[in-house]
Amino acid sequence: MGMDENRLIDAPVCHVCASPSCTNRGDKCPGPVTASPRATALQYVQLGWWVIPLCWPDARGKCGCGRGHQSQNVGKAPLTKHGVRDSSDQVILISNWWTKWPNANIGIDLKRSGLFVIAPDSPEWLDHFAAKGLTPTVVVKSGGGEGHFHYYYRRPPDAPIFRINRSSEYDIQSDGYMVAPPSRHVSGRIYLWI
Repeated sequence: MGMDENRLIDAPVCHVCASPSCTNRGDKCPGPVTASPRATALQYVQLGWWVIPLCWPDARGKCGCGRGHQSQNVGKAPLTKHGVRDSSDQVILISNWWTKWPNANIGIDLKRSGLFVIAPDSPEWLDHFAAKGLTPTVVVKSGGGEGHFHYYYRRPPDAPIFRINRSSEYDIQSDGYMVAPPSRHVSGRIYLWI
């Protein structure tokens, strides 16, 4: 983990745009979701994170990338040949991806980025995790609706690499990827740092 990533995980978020990586905190901040997906993907790389371009929904909530993804994959399906295995931290490659797909959503490769995420998928499971005591960290409000949040943590070096995905309950992952802000959910809602 680089020092910048530690700063992000431990840093407060901007009260205007709700981003932990905002460099114009407060009154000088232009507001939420003003950065392009390309610019944001490159900011994540500066934090030492590996990214992958994902499908995006069109205005009707259908596959916007032209590959005909079905509803459960719209906004989440990787656009590269080998999926998350193609994730990168290389500026030129990432710039090329978002030049080719300027509306692409952003996925963060958890394993290569040294992260794990706890992601409740309902108000009940959010309450359950809160009652157990979630350690304060940076949080994403998912586009999935009420109770859908992603709690990002640094993965300890000796922690196992795994994925637990329980539909409509929760995801706990240190492998695979998570959809990241400012991506658009199939519902039309934007993923936001809060």
